[in-house]
Amino acid sequence: MQARMVANTASPKMSVKYSVLRPWAHLVLVPLRELQFLASTMRDVSSVPPESVKLRIICSLLKLHQPGISFVGTGTCLGDTTAMVRRLGHRVISIELDSVQYARAQHRFRDDPDVVLVHGDCVTALQQVLPRLTRPAVLWLDAHYSRGITAGGPSDDPILACLAELRDQTVRSHSLLIDDAATFDGQRSRPDLVQVMLAIRAINSEYRIRIQGDIIVATVNRTTSSNNGWKIYSSVRENQP
Repeated sequence: MQARMVANTASPKMSVKYSVLRPWAHLVLVPLRELQFLASTMRDVSSVPPESVKLRIICSLLKLHQPGISFVGTGTCLGDTTAMVRRLGHRVISIELDSVQYARAQHRFRDDPDVVLVHGDCVTALQQVLPRLTRPAVLWLDAHYSRGITAGGPSDDPILACLAELRDQTVRSHSLLIDDAATFDGQRSRPDLVQVMLAIRAINSEYRIRIQGDIIVATVNRTTSSNNGWKIYSSVRENQP
């Protein structure tokens, strides 16, 4: 299947329901989820950070990179990650399989020429996107089926196929951010965490890997290395942004 790349293209207006619920979620649900996460942290109970906390983690990691670096994301969803990255001044290429979410993203970023939207399966789309990257970029790999408004492909989580595409590229030193580390349990069609880490090291043996706030972070910066490049934060307190 050929993925479709579109930049600065308008789409039909978002539904009234979506327009009303989105501000309400930001005003009510986001603070509530952050308070729940904070309460779990204070009780030393392991807990996955809410999306708003993960966005701040991504923001802090991006600030360690050059301002002009490109950001490639799989799984556009509501477009909040794309919007945050654009506020930091990075050009964004975002891939989305679901037609409804793709149309909403087109509408949201219709006036921004530095957002390129790709409609299609992430593995197929990466085959087109990655060869265009002539220097290292930041890759946010978050395209997996998680019920709700997300779309499902041939596999619940295509992360191993995405990492295999990276292995075949000329540039193999991208900074990798892989979401939902806790879901890599080897169940159904999902890989386990060791398989994911081995796939990362197969791309480039110099990758230094850690887990921060349920996000696998892999970089080739030697200053982040410890324990032969396998640095894992397992404590909830250490995972705070």
